[in-house]
Amino acid sequence: CSNKEDSTQLNPQQSVVEPSSKARQRNKNKPESAQILHAQLHSVQHKHEPTQVNQLQQQEYIQTLELQLKRLTEENIHLINTGASTNVKIQVLGEQIKKLSIDNANLEKQAHRNELLAKEAQKEKEALIRYNEQLAQSLPNVEKDLKRIEEILHEQLNESQTSYLHEIDQYKRRIAQLETDNEQFEKEIYQLKQTIDLNQQKEHEYNDLQQQLTKEIEEYKKTN
Repeated sequence: CSNKEDSTQLNPQQSVVEPSSKARQRNKNKPESAQILHAQLHSVQHKHEPTQVNQLQQQEYIQTLELQLKRLTEENIHLINTGASTNVKIQVLGEQIKKLSIDNANLEKQAHRNELLAKEAQKEKEALIRYNEQLAQSLPNVEKDLKRIEEILHEQLNESQTSYLHEIDQYKRRIAQLETDNEQFEKEIYQLKQTIDLNQQKEHEYNDLQQQLTKEIEEYKKTN
């Protein structure tokens, strides 16, 4: 009976997750390790051979469980710190999104102003054309001069209009890029919130297991 019970004991080097393991695998194995500790402690509490050898083995086993419980507590603290770091990152991303939204609004206003300027330039161009046509009709002798003036004005207005349209296109591309960036930031925030929720859920599970193990160890110590 003693040999069978001793075979259920954990090796301290095997039950502790190595620090170099991946975080996801470590989080997956911690609840199972705590459940194993719980089951083994329950098994020790129900032994019926209070020999000196068994008492010594049980004492060593309790020490092993306490070390493993300490390990779980440290990992729980690490999870809490990780959650705090994630919250800081979310706040930073939130500030960036807020700034991008302000920049986006400013760019939209600037694009609207440029569109108005382009329309005004077009109106001025049309008005000048009409004026030149009137001059051409009333002053046939200066037709060539008026034509030259008209060509110069056309070139200037076309250059201004082309410049405005080019700026408008740049602002539109920038707005589209900002919208894409905003969508990406929103996706990252959603993923980070899911990670926080998962960490909080695991934290509650670990706390419950820790409290249960601590309670059972104290009860076992009192009975022994």
